[in-house]
Amino acid sequence: GDLNARNFFAAARDPLRRNQFGVVVGGPIKKDKIFIFGGYQRTDNISTPPQTIAYVPTAAMLAGDFSAIASPACNNGRQITLSAAQGFVNNQINPAVLSPVALNFQKLLPTPINQCGEVIYGLRANTYENIYIGRLDYIRNEKSTFFVRPEWTNLNKTSSYNGSNPLTIQSPASHFGDKSLAVGWIYLASPTLVSNFHAAVTRSDVYNPDDVFKSWNQLGVQNFYPVAGPSLGLTVTAFMTVTGNVNNNPTGPNPNFAEDVSLIKGKHQMMFGGTYLHTIFNQIANYTGKGTATFNGSVTGLAIADWMLGSASSWSQADIFDQASRQNLWGIYAQDTWKVRPRLTVNYGLRYEPNIQAYDAFNRFDVFNPSLFAQGVHSLRFPSGPAGLIFNRDPQWNIGNAPEAADYKHVYPRIGVAWDVFGDGKTVIRSAYGMFIVTRPLGNLISQTNDSPWGNTVSLANVNINNPWATYPGGNPFPYTVTASTPFPLYSAIGNQLMHEPTEYMNQWNLDIERQIGKDWLVSASYLGNNVIHAVISVALNPAIYLGTAPCSINGVNYTVYSTTTNTNQRRTLYLQNASQGQYYSTISQDQNIVTQSYEGLLLKAQKRLSQGTSILATYTWSHCIGYPYDFPQAAGAASTYLHAYRSNCPTGDLRQ
Repeated sequence: GDLNARNFFAAARDPLRRNQFGVVVGGPIKKDKIFIFGGYQRTDNISTPPQTIAYVPTAAMLAGDFSAIASPACNNGRQITLSAAQGFVNNQINPAVLSPVALNFQKLLPTPINQCGEVIYGLRANTYENIYIGRLDYIRNEKSTFFVRPEWTNLNKTSSYNGSNPLTIQSPASHFGDKSLAVGWIYLASPTLVSNFHAAVTRSDVYNPDDVFKSWNQLGVQNFYPVAGPSLGLTVTAFMTVTGNVNNNPTGPNPNFAEDVSLIKGKHQMMFGGTYLHTIFNQIANYTGKGTATFNGSVTGLAIADWMLGSASSWSQADIFDQASRQNLWGIYAQDTWKVRPRLTVNYGLRYEPNIQAYDAFNRFDVFNPSLFAQGVHSLRFPSGPAGLIFNRDPQWNIGNAPEAADYKHVYPRIGVAWDVFGDGKTVIRSAYGMFIVTRPLGNLISQTNDSPWGNTVSLANVNINNPWATYPGGNPFPYTVTASTPFPLYSAIGNQLMHEPTEYMNQWNLDIERQIGKDWLVSASYLGNNVIHAVISVALNPAIYLGTAPCSINGVNYTVYSTTTNTNQRRTLYLQNASQGQYYSTISQDQNIVTQSYEGLLLKAQKRLSQGTSILATYTWSHCIGYPYDFPQAAGAASTYLHAYRSNCPTGDLRQ
């Protein structure tokens, strides 16, 4: 609002404001029998911080003069000399060779404020949230009570696109909706036996519509078919970016049921129960269907010069991704709280929870097998597919409609102890240990259910944006229709997961010591830790091999430099092993349950209670997390035998505190 300060580097003030309001109503419908409650809350956040900076072509660049943008003034004191091999002389070039695609895009960009092409703009970040909740309680009699809890929430976020500046196409509009209905029944069979039953159903929907802009063909790209709507993906490294994607993620209805029975017998309070959950996860996503181009300066020496010449370092396009995953999860447990002594209580139990894998509504699972590739084995379901790639329903697929085999062998123990050391309630030691199964999010399966021939992500290196498919055998492979005889595109990216993997699980433990000193002091020391066994990491199965810089020939094609970005796919291990079949593969990212991750933390706390209801609290926390980055070995082209070299602080950074 008007009272907000302007950021020193911003051209205008952020109109930040937050409004929140709500209402709650409740009361009895029938005395001592039926009670009802309802509430509503609305939260609005309005913000457009005008301090995002990008760099766009200037009038001088449009005239072929790149001397200013290559000067030390625009490159942190570094002078850049643009490639003479691309036609630059003293950082100038004939404007007739500039890309018509870049020139058409230039007409839509804001005017820069200096010779470096700087522009400053804001990205809208407005959200509007509504929450509706309710509850109804029914006391049937002294033994039986029921409740019903409905809830509905929706969150709407505006797109960052302001309708005119394409650089503001960064974050699409988002519409989140969640609905749930829970019912419960508590039944007291006797003073020592209680049954607690719960049932619920949830449904959610996430919709991110694409910003209506322009597709590549509308900017002059030849031989381009827009699989998605009027949008595009563009990255000019260190200069400007246009991104955003459409995503529709309707899930549910997801029913779940739980029953817990509690029985008190002497010094024991025993509990038995079980849970069941059925999950439906659908997703339709335009990650690269719009076509995504990257310009990184590898051609001319400056990314924005690459863009103006149309020399893209990479180009990627895919079909619309869709997912229809389903999963059934269940577990049963038994536990006992035992009052061993007046000062000692022990809680122990077991939980049986099989690792049941998700299934796909359209039987879309595949796996790449290096051994089958070496043997030249092809799929019977898709005979035109490359060697080594087999699918659900092929003879080698022995796990049913699932990405990996189910595991029914594991039982997970839990134990906890509470000890009143001196019996005066002033010194207490508590400790616990538990083992828990780790279930992967269903969204992770989208990489498999959209491998070729369904998703067909094709990535090319060093293309000209004027016609990115000009050198691709057969031309543009899109649009794509899937049949048993569908020809597979070349250089497709594959998301891989082994059919037989160990179950991922977590161990957790803690130790807590509390001591009251006098009447007003309380001190405590708490230690907690966990480790994850058989954690997932992505391993590159088909990395590009560095083969030096001397001239060479690969499969009859001569290269003046052996290892360049122009022959990345031709230097991949499968292509070098068998070019006729290896040409169908680019990256193969294989998820493997082969690593561990651990966390340890210590919390020291001292609290002094003062008079008149006030107190002073002091704490000290130390923690450390050690693990593996999920995809760093993939980026580095490392083999699984060298993964230990990447074990370090957890992926979010050094978590020591």
